[in-house]
Amino acid sequence: MGQPEEPVPHPHRALGRLALGLRDTRHTAHLTYTQLAANAPGFSQPTLQRAASGKTVPTREAVTAYARACDADPGPLLERWEAAARERAAGSLRKPPPAVRQIQDEAATGAALERRTVPAPAPSGSPRNTLHQILSRQRFPSSKNQLRALLSALGVPVAGHEDWLRAWSRVNRRLQADRRAARSRKTNSNGASTATGCPRPTHQASVAPSPPPDPGPPETSTPPRAHGSPASAAPARSPHAPSPDQAARPPTPRAQRPRLTCDGTSG
Repeated sequence: MGQPEEPVPHPHRALGRLALGLRDTRHTAHLTYTQLAANAPGFSQPTLQRAASGKTVPTREAVTAYARACDADPGPLLERWEAAARERAAGSLRKPPPAVRQIQDEAATGAALERRTVPAPAPSGSPRNTLHQILSRQRFPSSKNQLRALLSALGVPVAGHEDWLRAWSRVNRRLQADRRAARSRKTNSNGASTATGCPRPTHQASVAPSPPPDPGPPETSTPPRAHGSPASAAPARSPHAPSPDQAARPPTPRAQRPRLTCDGTSG
């Protein structure tokens, strides 16, 4: 029968079920791939091997030729092929989850559990919504007992529970350390804001009192002009009036009174 084939990467998904169906059909017919290719004109041995590898979705024609070369009805295999084609179109094929011994965080735990065959009943002591949240990576198993119940319901042999429990312990330690670090950061932040203790300054503009108005130079009154006197007549010069030379000089500034500010001090 030739060399044994590699295991199917995703046996629980539509593509994996198609690959397993093709392999079972060939094993039932007791054919090697060389004999299968001889019974399927137009399809080489490597093409038929790839069709049953579970790594790529084969063509519809390849699946039909594969079934007929085994003298089998292609109908059931074509139904699996249609499911695999829809799965590929939806982009639901994802990277394989890490091995159980390589699990380090919540996401990896949920991805590895999700790859298991989901049972119809929920595990004992675990509500169905809790099971869904764990498998969809929305929450992490709260205890080892809950994980054991989940593994038993998923069909994981008891001999394989120990690796899962070690993975749970690794992830749980990391989660607890992250929570302690978050609490420490929050405490330090609150302590820093309390240590300052200063009231928040209020930005109110202080209104300064307005200074008293400047009285300005004293007003001089002009004597009324006598009725009938000509407008162009110059007034008689007083003997005490300053000479023209003295009038041309700039006047000496007069000392002004000190003004009081609002607080009583002289300005």
